[in-house]
Amino acid sequence: MKILIIFIFAILLAGCVKQNTWKPIEYQNVSSGNAESAKQEIALEINSEKEWEDVWKGVFKTDSIEVPLPSIDFAKETVFAVFLGEKNTGGYSASITKIYESDNQVEVKISATKPGPGSMVTESFTYPYIIVKTKKINKPASFSWNWT
Repeated sequence: MKILIIFIFAILLAGCVKQNTWKPIEYQNVSSGNAESAKQEIALEINSEKEWEDVWKGVFKTDSIEVPLPSIDFAKETVFAVFLGEKNTGGYSASITKIYESDNQVEVKISATKPGPGSMVTESFTYPYIIVKTKKINKPASFSWNWT
């Protein structure tokens, strides 16, 4: 009888645990393409103007042209940036497919595409990236990569 009471109590207690519900977050593309100075594969959550300027200047520094910094209102918005790093050929691309929010974190789903065997591609280095913005998020982000 004691075991039955303990078992029922355990089931009731387990039902009281709050489930972490994930809600999709809308996002807008800020910039995408090739960033020749982005040599490493990395994904970033950017929450301040200083971070944004540092990333932008670090990635888009060239001797010949200055790429203007897109305007972001960090009081209302958060930026997510994905850089695939240096690739030996064309045919690579990066996209953010979904962004989800729970009570205590954010999950960013990344789709990274590589050329298939025998694909015709450009024979030059490429540096695919994508940058998006969302509503302001004050939670840590984790990034989930899916290479196809």
